[in-house]
Amino acid sequence: MKKPLTLVLTYCILVFGSTTLLNLTHTPFLVAISQLTPLFSTFFVFIFWTMKKDFIKEIGIFRLGSLKSYLYGFLSCVPIIVSFLMAWSLGYIDLPPVDRFPAWLHGQQGRFWFMLQHSLSAYSLLSLLLFSFGEEIGWRGLLHTQLLKVVSTKMTVLLTSLLWLLFHLPFYLNGYNESGTTSVNIMLFSFMIVPLSIVMGWVRLQTKSIWPLVIFHAAINFSRSFLEQLFYSKKDGWELIAGESGIISIMIWILIAIPLWNVFTKNEKSMQKMKTKTLSIHAQNP
Repeated sequence: MKKPLTLVLTYCILVFGSTTLLNLTHTPFLVAISQLTPLFSTFFVFIFWTMKKDFIKEIGIFRLGSLKSYLYGFLSCVPIIVSFLMAWSLGYIDLPPVDRFPAWLHGQQGRFWFMLQHSLSAYSLLSLLLFSFGEEIGWRGLLHTQLLKVVSTKMTVLLTSLLWLLFHLPFYLNGYNESGTTSVNIMLFSFMIVPLSIVMGWVRLQTKSIWPLVIFHAAINFSRSFLEQLFYSKKDGWELIAGESGIISIMIWILIAIPLWNVFTKNEKSMQKMKTKTLSIHAQNP
């Protein structure tokens, strides 16, 4: 098998190059397909560089993870839900007036269930899971496992978050977040993605599987999209508070990430002590 850094470099060149080119076309279909470039790049690396079963095992496709890990995945929507409820209470977002609804919707409750039924349709869920899998197989699958072979856990998580951020930047060429100022949205997204990556990195290490992270990723995308449509009426500046990269979500992810970061630190110190102890024993007994 090729050296880990060679695989990482090849993967990154493929992902960033193809994602940028597809977004520069400004063609909706190609822009949508560009979200799957991590999947295509991982497949390319496997076919043309490794062709080893161990590579697939390391990615975490064959491990399902525990039920508890899937609970973590579904709970990833909580920060976004809290952020929208906070923005609603502050008057930045609101439900659309009932008098604009057709009679068959039967008010706000009818609209909510109609939207939920549509969002949970087989097509919507399969699309959601496909695109989430398409990203996670690359970032928490190939990249995470290969980086762990050459750098520490904390550095692996930080590098993954940085590269994941860079992957998203070309999407802003096509209105990834149409509300607010692009520069501010990118800044908020950057602040959000680091603590989020710490949490997702911890889940990856605990489960050694990408499937809980696919649910994790899908739950975030689902809740963000659903709530943005549900709270149709929005005032300027709402995106600073609500959504995946609103201030409220960022604060919640930071609060969750801090103790997990401390866990990484303790584990690395323990491993270093064991390594030092082992070297000492070998030195005493050559």
